[in-house]
Amino acid sequence: MWHDRAVVHFLTQPQDGTRYAETVAQAVKPGGHLVIGAFAEDGPSRCSGLSTARYSAQELASVFSADFDLVHSEREEHHTPDGTAQSFTWAVLWRR
Repeated sequence: MWHDRAVVHFLTQPQDGTRYAETVAQAVKPGGHLVIGAFAEDGPSRCSGLSTARYSAQELASVFSADFDLVHSEREEHHTPDGTAQSFTWAVLWRR
């Protein structure tokens, strides 16, 4: 299993997302799962001073589609310590 809540939305260049997906596919054995959270489409465009990528469940699943299938997704409103709401997309993907 691989769990990520804060990496993929900082990978704003397509080639970085591709490399990340390849790394995850090498680490997760077939039959294993990937649980990933990223900023939703209406999430922040910047975080910690950095630009971010934002995803729907289908867009997030497409990053990993070469090796994974989407089995579940949901949306979350995360509240930061200062009370700011951040929209997240969560996805559970199964490694083929």
